[in-house]
Amino acid sequence: MKIKLIYIKAVIVYLTYALSTKYVFLKSITGNGEMKSIFSHIFLSAFFALLFLYIFDNDEFFDFAKDIEKKEIKKEKKFEKKYLHYGKLFTSVTILILSGPMIGALAFHFLLRRYSQRYLLIGIVAMLASIAWLIVLRSGFVYMIPVAFK
Repeated sequence: MKIKLIYIKAVIVYLTYALSTKYVFLKSITGNGEMKSIFSHIFLSAFFALLFLYIFDNDEFFDFAKDIEKKEIKKEKKFEKKYLHYGKLFTSVTILILSGPMIGALAFHFLLRRYSQRYLLIGIVAMLASIAWLIVLRSGFVYMIPVAFK
């Protein structure tokens, strides 16, 4: 079994993502540079969402998906004119918000395959989701830390 170069790149990107976001998150909780840590977390979320989508869009990453997609194109074209695909868009955005950049990029890759503005959309939604999660988590930790050390 031969390991493809794209899989090695994906593992390196994932490890970089995991380590850098954990580091930035811990620095934002314990550090004094709040604005710097908030903007770096927002930037990292958008950057890695775009990077994961780029990797998942590579033709070599999902070889098996080519055969499935060829079979489904005929069925999709039949229903495409009848129905709008706001459900796919809403589902992809919700998955990105709730699960993070990597799973969100997978959702965008599979559900919004032919959406022309998906890179722009995933970048914007990843930034907004990062801001929302930072507000929720930061406010919770700020109020819990003094209570824990009494």
